[in-house]
Amino acid sequence: MVRKKEYSLLPDIFRFLPVQVWTIYGFLLLITGFGLTLASPQPELLNNATYFKDVIWMIGNAQALLKGILPYDIRLSGVIFKYHFFGAVYWATINYVTHIDLFTIVYKLYSIGNLFLVTGAVFVLGKTVLKETRKALFFTWVYFFTNCASITFAARNGYGLFLNVNFVHLTTDPFGFELALPFYLLTAVLCIEQLRYKINFGYLAATVMLLFICTGAKGPSGFMIFGSLLVVISAALILRKATLSMALLTTCAIATSLGVYYFFISSPGSSNGLFFRPGFTVENTRIGVWLSKVINNEGITLFLDRILIPFHFWCFLPFASVPFVYWCIAKIKRLNNCSLIEVFVGTLAFSGIILSYTLGQYGQSQIYFIMFSIPFIDLIAVVWLSEHYDNGISYKFKRFIRNMFILTTITMLSIVYFNVSAGLKGVGQVLGNKPSYPTVSADSISRQEYQAMVWLRDNTDPASLVAGDKLYIDSENRDSRHFYYSAFSGRQFFLEGWSYSNATAKETLVPWKLNIINGLYSSSSVNKKEIMRQNNIDYLVLSRVIHPDSSIFDSQLRRVFENQDVKIYRPD
Repeated sequence: MVRKKEYSLLPDIFRFLPVQVWTIYGFLLLITGFGLTLASPQPELLNNATYFKDVIWMIGNAQALLKGILPYDIRLSGVIFKYHFFGAVYWATINYVTHIDLFTIVYKLYSIGNLFLVTGAVFVLGKTVLKETRKALFFTWVYFFTNCASITFAARNGYGLFLNVNFVHLTTDPFGFELALPFYLLTAVLCIEQLRYKINFGYLAATVMLLFICTGAKGPSGFMIFGSLLVVISAALILRKATLSMALLTTCAIATSLGVYYFFISSPGSSNGLFFRPGFTVENTRIGVWLSKVINNEGITLFLDRILIPFHFWCFLPFASVPFVYWCIAKIKRLNNCSLIEVFVGTLAFSGIILSYTLGQYGQSQIYFIMFSIPFIDLIAVVWLSEHYDNGISYKFKRFIRNMFILTTITMLSIVYFNVSAGLKGVGQVLGNKPSYPTVSADSISRQEYQAMVWLRDNTDPASLVAGDKLYIDSENRDSRHFYYSAFSGRQFFLEGWSYSNATAKETLVPWKLNIINGLYSSSSVNKKEIMRQNNIDYLVLSRVIHPDSSIFDSQLRRVFENQDVKIYRPD
């Protein structure tokens, strides 16, 4: 006699994705093809090119991994780098196995597999909770295409006016979030299955592995999972529903997340720290900027930023936010009747909202908390609509819901317009051999500079230490996010763009290194060979745009490479 399964196996759901999911996947792939692949031709095809800083930064991380484990920050010698570590492992592994260059992997191939995982995981989450395929498909559409309320701004910039960059990070700006998301969602699915049925050790092992991956790819995801499980087991204890298997699941989740945090995140090379500042997210959107201009009082502005958090949340998720709030009100009124799965999903949604609106981080990384909550906010909204849309709500409210759905879908299509335009522009630049910038600028890499980096990659020891003089992407020398040299050469730089480095390094190590770089590249007759020797610098890259007069370098150092834009020197 064949024993009947007590619950559905995850691979069974994943294996039979409906054609509509494949259609959404194809649509996302098409958008990415325009907005990422065609919009970003390889440097040798253009006189001058610029790319998303996040992507170039991540390519540098993968280059660092290929040089050794554990890697040093390729832009900041002497600092062990672990933040976004798993994302770099993924790209570096593909490069190591296939020998395909990282630029091709990231800009042409990576999205093919990753978008399939993301699309499939979103649908699987919907199917697990909603049960019906039709509802799961609607949820999948809602997640991808209803997260914006700024049509004209999105058409011009490719993302939402209210810091809603969720769609961008899934498609045209891969930065760790898009890698962590499918594993995060599948971890949640496995937790839901184990809360719904008895514990399964195969599922438990899979939960630990997936949680390990998603936490290492993007730290907030793992902590939101185990934090939500803590809330679930606390609720179960209060309601006297706690079981040994539930405690085991929570313990494994906590141990995994804290282990990844200790070994891969809490290090000298980790990201900048979070700080408590309610309203910081609103403060850094157009709402906050406008208020600071109109009201010349920091205290009043900060107060209004906090008061406007609910309004910002609605603008951030104009379709899902209202049904989500109705669901929350209904569940709070009947808290004792909530299932543990509802507590788990609700906590995953709530925690991201609370953390994003109460914490801050210079670089806006606090927004990742709510980005990891969006699938569960949307899921709750679809649950509420499926229960109440046909009965229990007024005609006017139905019309409001429909209008919000249409408006947000149109807005997301305006982002599609932006990406298609960017792709066509990239094709036009290649065909016309036109630079993305008319002249060599700080925020770009010229064809000549790229050739110089290729020379470094092909003709120097991988362990070489290189000094460079392109540090900034703005003329005011404030925004230090020039990552091109390290990313395309694969060589360790003494100091390059440091804006994404951790706060400790920026406060202590960077000023010391910057002082050395300023002395090394000064026009004075200081002994440059001695500076390089004292700091173990093997090569010096000189931008002829920044330093048109290179006579002092020619007199003291040996030139090993030269073209129109760059000179490269050795001290011997």
